[in-house]
Amino acid sequence: MLWNRYRAVIFDLDGTLIDNAGSFRLAYGRYCERYPEYLCRDNPRQRTELIEIYHAPDRAAAFEGFCRHWGWRNPPAFPEFWQEWFMLYVHSAVCFPWTVRTLETLCGSGLLLGLITNGAGIYQNAKIQSAGLRRYFEAILISEEAGIAKPNPSVYRICAEQLGIPPEECLFVGDTPESDIAGAKAAGMHSLLLTGKPDTVGATFTSKTIACLLEPAPPK
Repeated sequence: MLWNRYRAVIFDLDGTLIDNAGSFRLAYGRYCERYPEYLCRDNPRQRTELIEIYHAPDRAAAFEGFCRHWGWRNPPAFPEFWQEWFMLYVHSAVCFPWTVRTLETLCGSGLLLGLITNGAGIYQNAKIQSAGLRRYFEAILISEEAGIAKPNPSVYRICAEQLGIPPEECLFVGDTPESDIAGAKAAGMHSLLLTGKPDTVGATFTSKTIACLLEPAPPK
């Protein structure tokens, strides 16, 4: 029995449906092919340091330090590097192993699916396309395009309205308590937190992956 107490399931994208770490690994391999004299696909430390530039507070300084450490002479200027590297990343989006099977099963059960993701349209649309996810969703809201971002409860209500389902009959699924679950609760939705981070907001349900949606729903 699936989670048929709900009429719609609305998902976050990054870290919920898309494996960010796997996407970065794939992008790194592709980036190595462009600069084989300085980058090595089989060097895990180098890969980790390059990926960590994404999270650095001063990305330009982090890239400069990376090039100095690895002896990368005449590297591209930082804006050129960042554009090239990040576009490779968004076009290398890969799903978790359970993502497609779960979405296909939910669609087959008659549930309507929605997607809400924060970020720039050009990047988030590229991830959705690369991962082959667009066909599963009746409504997709990207914060830049919608003009409103999670956790503002309005974006959840807009998605529910586009699906034609009242918020209280929707389940929102995300991996971040503050930016995913808190807004869904404020909009009147039930929520499923993928427990990579402590539940600080009181999600309705918690689980490790969205694959739990293929199992009987626990009592609320």
